[in-house]
Amino acid sequence: MKKWILFFVLCGISCLTKAQDLYGHWEGIITQGKDQFKFEITIEKGTRKTPFILGCRACPRLEGSITDYRDLEKIINFYGIINVDGTINLVDAKIKNNEQEENLNRGKYQLFLEMKAGEPWLTGYWQDYNKKAHKKGQGRIYLKRLKINNNKA
Repeated sequence: MKKWILFFVLCGISCLTKAQDLYGHWEGIITQGKDQFKFEITIEKGTRKTPFILGCRACPRLEGSITDYRDLEKIINFYGIINVDGTINLVDAKIKNNEQEENLNRGKYQLFLEMKAGEPWLTGYWQDYNKKAHKKGQGRIYLKRLKINNNKA
């Protein structure tokens, strides 16, 4: 029993240390077929009111917003979790809030934090689904953390 408790504590600590690297503003591209579009995401630590997604109560929760430039510039709120293996799952808040609009696609995003040339990158995949859960689009995501300038003039 003690080994299991130690295992879960170590998994939790590794998820929390990964989470520290995730928070902030990320910019990059999203692909859809052969097309590329600008894509931005802001990831924040989830609160106690952040809903559980994918049935994972022990996973660290995330929330934030996405600025998507595929059709027109639109802002999408999301909820998410950090899995034990370090991958990140984000779900369009409309899915969790059961917002029912006929022509509205809902997005799911799977990301992974990796280091390239000493800098953190979020890479992964996205899928859009319609109201009846039929896949409407998919592609790749490549994001680099935006550095914050703390220089005061």
